[in-house]
Amino acid sequence: VFGEEAFLPPTQTEQGGLFAVQNFEIGPLRAEIGARYERTAVEAREFDLLGTPDQRRSFNAYSASAGASL
Repeated sequence: VFGEEAFLPPTQTEQGGLFAVQNFEIGPLRAEIGARYERTAVEAREFDLLGTPDQRRSFNAYSASAGASL
């Protein structure tokens, strides 16, 4: 948010993620599994109107999935 009406501090966001997907067949069964990891870090720089110090937060997200069909 920029300008005179800005009420949020400027932020910088960094994100990174890893994922893996595996497909396989066992006879007539077809299956797939997957997993994902993501890390996000957000840094809010000082905002003059509020006089708050710099703040940094980080978050981790995990997910997994599996499916099968005949």
